Amino acid sequence: MAFIIPVSGPGVTPGEQEVYRVEAETRAAGFDEEAVAKAVLMRRLMLDTVLKEPKYEALNRSEAHRLGDEPWIGAVELIFSEEPIGPGDQLEEVIEVIQAVKGELWTQFLYLEQILAMFEALSPDVWEGAKEQMRAVMVLDPADFLTKVHCPVLAVFGSDDTSLPVDRSVVLYKQYLNQAGNEAVTIEVFPNADHTIYIGDEYAPGYFDLLRTWLSKLPK
Repeated sequence: MAFIIPVSGPGVTPGEQEVYRVEAETRAAGFDEEAVAKAVLMRRLMLDTVLKEPKYEALNRSEAHRLGDEPWIGAVELIFSEEPIGPGDQLEEVIEVIQAVKGELWTQFLYLEQILAMFEALSPDVWEGAKEQMRAVMVLDPADFLTKVHCPVLAVFGSDDTSLPVDRSVVLYKQYLNQAGNEAVTIEVFPNADHTIYIGDEYAPGYFDLLRTWLSKLPK
C-alpha cells in the first residue's frame, strides 16, 4: 500500500525556511544578535527581491534603518520603490550589495559567493525570467500537497534542526493532514537530533526501531 515517510520535511515554504535557517545557523554558530539581525535582513531582502509582492517590506525597512548606514539602505529603497525600476538597475544594485558585504563573518550561512557568481553571470534581459524561476521555488507551499495526502504518514523531525522550524512544521503537518481527513498520521520529534536525525556521529536512539515498528503495523 502507499505510505509516506517525510524526514525533516518542512511545513513552511522554502522562502520561510531559508529565513529561519539563516537565523538559526548564524545564532548557533555563536554570533551576537546584531550579526544575526544583519544576516537575516540580507536573506529577507534577497527573498523580497524576487517576490511579486514583498513579504517583509515593513520589517526590512525598519531593520535596515535600525542597523545603520550599510549597503542595504540603498537596496531597500530600490527594492521597495514605487517608481518603475529597470531590470538592469535592480540586478546591478543587488550585485553591489552582495559584493559589499560578502567578506563579513556574519554572512557565513548566506553562501554569497555562490549567489554572486550566479547573479554576475546573468544579463539584464534575463533577470526577470531568473527571478520568476527563483520565485516559483521560494513560494512552493507544502499545504498544496499535504492537504491532498490520504495514505499513512510518518513524519520525523529532530528537535535541534537548524534548517527548518520544527515546532511550526509539526503544527502545520497536523493542520494540513487533518484538512485532508487523514487520521493515519504519526509525528515523531527526536530530542537533541539535527536535520539528519543524528546526535553527534550516530542516528538518534530509537530512529530505526520507529521505522520498523511503524512499517510493520501498516495494513497488508
